[in-house]
Amino acid sequence: MGSAKNYFPSATTSLPPQARAADKNRNRALRRRCKRRDQLPAGCVHKQLFHHLRNRLSEFGRRKCGQLQRDRVKSEDDYRVRAYNGCATSANSSVKSVKTSCTPVAPTAQSATNVTASSFTANWSSVSGATDYRLDVSTSSSFTTYVPGYQNLDVGNVTSSPVTGLSANTTYYYRVRAYNGCATSSNSNVTTVQTSSG
Repeated sequence: MGSAKNYFPSATTSLPPQARAADKNRNRALRRRCKRRDQLPAGCVHKQLFHHLRNRLSEFGRRKCGQLQRDRVKSEDDYRVRAYNGCATSANSSVKSVKTSCTPVAPTAQSATNVTASSFTANWSSVSGATDYRLDVSTSSSFTTYVPGYQNLDVGNVTSSPVTGLSANTTYYYRVRAYNGCATSSNSNVTTVQTSSG
């Protein structure tokens, strides 16, 4: 009888590699597992998608509202997303729409200063992104009438404005709105001021 080594393969003999078939089967199984969104295995959604979406949203957030309004007249953006698991990318999700608003918040009217018999200084808080403010002054708390020259007066990008040409010992009311090149805010609160008797 011959040596045992004539009947058995050497311990160093390699079987044909199966890496390709194994990987293929694994990918098929993973694709089946990932087919339904509610069966996504851990790590199936690639972090790059979130990074990309976050960066895109940050980019839109950094754009000036006026520019966004000019680019998108309807102020509406659409988005969709796909999942990636290292082996395949899913189909697109449904499309969602997001309406963006460029209307600034309303400023807060503050107490008047420098009050005299014929004038006072109206004051208000600053609003982020505002390019100017619109001032109303009236002797009516409901603003059914206006002091001449003080209806929707553009006073510029300031937080105070002198109001002149008034009557002594008279109650006046003022309110203000912010404008940012895209839209005008709602009215601020109403502030009351009494001119001095002279």
